[in-house]
Amino acid sequence: MATSTCITLLNSNYKSDNDGTEWYHVRTRDWEHFENQGVAIPKFTHGWSAVATGSVIDNASGFFKDLPTAAIVAYFTSYTESGQHQYAAYSLDFGKSYVPYNGGQPVLKGTTATSDNRDPYIWHDAARGKLMMYLAEGDKIGVYASSDGKAWTYEGATILNAGALGGKDLGLVECPNLKTMKASDGTTKHVLFFGANGYQYGSTTAPTTWWGTWTTRMCSWRKPSRGAWTRARTGMGPTSFRKATRP
Repeated sequence: MATSTCITLLNSNYKSDNDGTEWYHVRTRDWEHFENQGVAIPKFTHGWSAVATGSVIDNASGFFKDLPTAAIVAYFTSYTESGQHQYAAYSLDFGKSYVPYNGGQPVLKGTTATSDNRDPYIWHDAARGKLMMYLAEGDKIGVYASSDGKAWTYEGATILNAGALGGKDLGLVECPNLKTMKASDGTTKHVLFFGANGYQYGSTTAPTTWWGTWTTRMCSWRKPSRGAWTRARTGMGPTSFRKATRP
């Protein structure tokens, strides 16, 4: 049986000295029993502080010209005194350990010391030859593009506040994640997952799912006939999202 590897966040000394999360490497053969392989990306080293949520991408496409194709590259947020910054590190041993990328400097800095800029989701847009980043930014998901994985350019955002959603307040948006799936009718759907906060409605935080289509048209916010809000932006792939309904 093949072995799968995954990453988990753990704060092993919660409410004590050196408090903060870091990335642990875990492996499993059956997704029921897991074996801890130890810390993969340690906190308070290499210039970053606590290591928060992020994502990984392999270099099978050869996008990272200065790394071997076997490399795995992790992007993650670190909460520092100067703000929430995005860092990168790469692994050459299947995720057991990581080496700082970009000289240990942030690849993308938070806008201010107190702003929400976190949980980078990374994917490769082969058609454009760009690496894309979806970043949780309070009440929106910012979209960034890079030609080398180190320097990032802001390209817009999917707004998720009450003003854009007809009065529906999703609270603080976190942990965006994008997946492409086949629907039962054979069509391809691009599904955006993100964390939302239902405190204003007596609910807890929970994942929220929206679906969308690829588009290169320049559009503004609009309310379609079905009553949901969508948004389309130029060249950003699946950035026209609509709240999913249960089947």
